[in-house]
Amino acid sequence: MSELSSIDNMLDSLDYASASKALVKIGTEKLSGEQKAYYQLLKTRYAFGKNSFIDDSLSLNACIDYYKAKNMKDELARAYFYKGEMYRLAGDMAKALSTKKNRNSYSKTVI
Repeated sequence: MSELSSIDNMLDSLDYASASKALVKIGTEKLSGEQKAYYQLLKTRYAFGKNSFIDDSLSLNACIDYYKAKNMKDELARAYFYKGEMYRLAGDMAKALSTKKNRNSYSKTVI
């Protein structure tokens, strides 16, 4: 999990080149459920940071389902944030606002 946390820190620092290299090196087949959800969230975060909008709602739905089942509220709020952004960028403001409402109900602090 420390590898994934390191990638998260790289993204915080806007070090997209290092984050990209680190994401590619991770063998996803050996990741636990929590790690897979985190990995997918980081891939989505990387894509948004690079302005590479992709509709990855299926992967984010898997993250959301996992985080809900495990009651991981902070991570769930982050997943909802990116899902809401996908809807916003696609021009679906009703879904974007609905997703934002979900995010705010799980987040300690609004992202």
